[in-house]
Amino acid sequence: MTFELLRARREMGDQQGRPGHWIPPGRPTDVPLGVQPESGGKLLCLECGLWFRQLGQHVVAKHDMSADDYRRVYELPRGFGLHSSAVKQVRAESQRERLAADPEFKARLRPKRSREELARLSKIAWYESKDRAGVRAARRQGPPAHNVAQYGHLGTAAMRANRAAEVAELCRAAGFASIEEVFTEKAALSNREIAELMGMSKGRVDKLRRRLGFDAPGRWAKDYVVKHPSMLPPIPAKELAAVPYGTQPVKDGYPLCLECGRWFKRLDQHIAVMHGLNVADYYARHGIDPHEARARELGYASLADLLAATADWNGTDLGKLLGVTTRKTRELRHRHGLTPPRGARPVGFVPKTPRPHPPLSAAELAAVPYGEQPDRDGQLLCLECGEWTRGAGAHVRWKHGIGAAEYRARHGLPADTKLHRRLGASS
Repeated sequence: MTFELLRARREMGDQQGRPGHWIPPGRPTDVPLGVQPESGGKLLCLECGLWFRQLGQHVVAKHDMSADDYRRVYELPRGFGLHSSAVKQVRAESQRERLAADPEFKARLRPKRSREELARLSKIAWYESKDRAGVRAARRQGPPAHNVAQYGHLGTAAMRANRAAEVAELCRAAGFASIEEVFTEKAALSNREIAELMGMSKGRVDKLRRRLGFDAPGRWAKDYVVKHPSMLPPIPAKELAAVPYGTQPVKDGYPLCLECGRWFKRLDQHIAVMHGLNVADYYARHGIDPHEARARELGYASLADLLAATADWNGTDLGKLLGVTTRKTRELRHRHGLTPPRGARPVGFVPKTPRPHPPLSAAELAAVPYGEQPDRDGQLLCLECGEWTRGAGAHVRWKHGIGAAEYRARHGLPADTKLHRRLGASS
């Protein structure tokens, strides 16, 4: 070894392959394209020949290439992770712990892009990597015989065999001979219950059940009785066309969508998502009076019956029932020949300003003790005429032509007596 090479080692550090340290040359030449060797919990860097638990950080720091560039050069599948199986297992366990500790963590992991954008990006990625050697190896029925250890896991047949062996092992652990025996003996159990029994996911149980031809209980069973109309298939086109124009059928509280013929609990969300219509456009398209539809939702035959049943209601309460303003209730009542009730107050109405009490008679006014200023429900008694008012000072000035000081002197009131509205106990 030359002196210059020894001095370079001494200056650059050890040969562990960490970013920022010296790495000897030696690109592997015996690894075919599309293969990423792994051994001892580490992946082989196909650029320099060293082993790492995570290749993504290494190729960025030492070889000035991104992870996507590395996959493209060596024709690996675009979704191939550049970290070892041990690292994947540790990350999966950590993710499961976070999901168990924080129920809202799963919602924060949802992609920010729309479904259309994700589908477009997925299609682009498929076109970019469909002809790579690693993807072609994954499509083969079995791994190449000369290099099974390196990329046998990419073969389709090998993956299916591994999954079948895993399912058989779970069946033996649960006390069954095969998955067919599980579905035969536990036919009454739902997919979720079988998943908890077998220790697998609900989706995997559903796929196995469908693939093997077993009927699942619940809404997928043949003899299942639909309880909610929204689960029923859409009504035939002839029946949908026979619905009278301007009517909105309702069945057991479920309104019918006149666009597709299905029943829904919330029709506004359905027409917005599936048909791109708001409520006003939907009503205008099918000639529906929204107030008539609201009356039918409340159990009345028509809006006229609802207005007749609530003839003694005030406009505020009727507006809350129909979801309209008080002014609109007066218009609806006038359209159907009904007169709004006079003096009706909303339920729980509390007036901001109490109504004035009747004035006292001369005998009652003379019985008021000298030197006292009675108040009642926030109103003051005028000791000149016996009327109740919110401001006695202004009242006596404009009605009796005397000032506040003279009023206090006439009736022996202290100089600091307040002559405006005040809240006090009834006298």
